[in-house]
Amino acid sequence: MHYNWGKVASGLAFELSPTQDRSRPTAELWYGAHPKGPATIVNQDSEAALTCELPYLFKILSVAQALSVQTHPTKKLARILHYSNPVEYPDDREKVELAVALTPVRLLAGFISRAELDRRLQETPELDKLLSARSNGANVADLFSELLKTGSEQINRYAQFFLKEWDLTPGEAIVIEPGLVHAYLSGDLVELITNSDNVIRLGLTEKFIDVPAYEKLRSELQSEVRPAILKGQAISSNDDSISALKYDSIRAGLSLRIYKGTGLLTLNASSRDLLVILEGSANLENLELKPGDGCLMNPVLGNPQSSVAKIHLHNATVFHSTADR
Repeated sequence: MHYNWGKVASGLAFELSPTQDRSRPTAELWYGAHPKGPATIVNQDSEAALTCELPYLFKILSVAQALSVQTHPTKKLARILHYSNPVEYPDDREKVELAVALTPVRLLAGFISRAELDRRLQETPELDKLLSARSNGANVADLFSELLKTGSEQINRYAQFFLKEWDLTPGEAIVIEPGLVHAYLSGDLVELITNSDNVIRLGLTEKFIDVPAYEKLRSELQSEVRPAILKGQAISSNDDSISALKYDSIRAGLSLRIYKGTGLLTLNASSRDLLVILEGSANLENLELKPGDGCLMNPVLGNPQSSVAKIHLHNATVFHSTADR
């Protein structure tokens, strides 16, 4: 995927891309079956779009400049938005993200405190004048909603003033639930997402800003959604020369494991399991996987339900994605 916020001729999305287009930014690589960007299945003599149903979408992002300030709908709201505006909301599913930093990642997520906002407003009197509700005890989320009523020019100028900045170190993760206002600013990361591309954009963008959808979302949720910052949980692998970290989003049923090393990795593979190779190489059955390759394990293993996968890793970093719904 080529978006203006991506990196030109650099970053993991570019390095792992099969085309390595140097003429424009490379922002994302998608591994999944979403209709907007299904992965390509490569056989010995043919290529075809992946058409099976998967409950998740795996992405590699390389961010050079800010994405739009945005949030994601719940399942209930996604159905309404997709029915009324399928162009902007291409599916009827909620979107939950489990994102892991591969390099230092900077992002905005969740609202700052009221005291911090008051300090910023003192330094920005032109914004202070826009917020008539400031003196009535409104919280930051309420004041952000008031900003959204002032028009796209003011939104794009000031939306980031309300949000908290985070710096993730490599290996740290964030869970982004529906309703969390956020924006990635820089860095390379992977995302394991429920199989949705629904985005309610709120600022820092020339694209469609949907304030009414955001207000419906606030009304449904009733309370502020806060970011959850995670560190990977060390788990054992069957081979001591292979390290393993686990990241879970329990409510969304998402699970991401990262394996590193050289050795024989044995996994219980289900019909929903995906391997993606970041570096080094891996061998599964008669397949040799190189950086950027993805593999749905059970079609390779010849079993549509579950089986044991034996994967030979060679100085490899491998992402293992699955979902329980």
